[in-house]
Amino acid sequence: MASIKITYSCRIGKKVANQVNILKCNYKLAGGYHAETFLKCKIVFVFICISIILLSKMDLPFITVILIMLLYNAASALITPVENINKPLNDNEKLKYRKISIILSIIWSAISIFTYFNSIDSCQIITLTAFFITLLMVIGKYRKGGNVNES
Repeated sequence: MASIKITYSCRIGKKVANQVNILKCNYKLAGGYHAETFLKCKIVFVFICISIILLSKMDLPFITVILIMLLYNAASALITPVENINKPLNDNEKLKYRKISIILSIIWSAISIFTYFNSIDSCQIITLTAFFITLLMVIGKYRKGGNVNES
């Protein structure tokens, strides 16, 4: 029984580690929703991680994976970077972050699609994380009139 708990804990830990890496890698460059306080930020982060773990238990159809990753790529191309009012970006930074965000979205999309057939767990974690990143970008853009790179 103890080995089952350890194995299950390790699987959950691996999922959370993957989520955190993907979120940190993308969110820092793409921007999006910014909570008013550190506590709210951590609550949102924990909510997203728990949601991804729970949702990853569902089997996403391949077409759903494709559609979510297309949406993620479109958001990366059209609305990144979403600026924080407290940290405005100059034009060079906007262009740099947008290019990197687009490249990362293409790489994560390719990994997600290729892993669908041999590592469905990884595919679902990447796809669901990309969905939440997209959601955070859209919320950040339309909440309080966030600025979008229009160059």
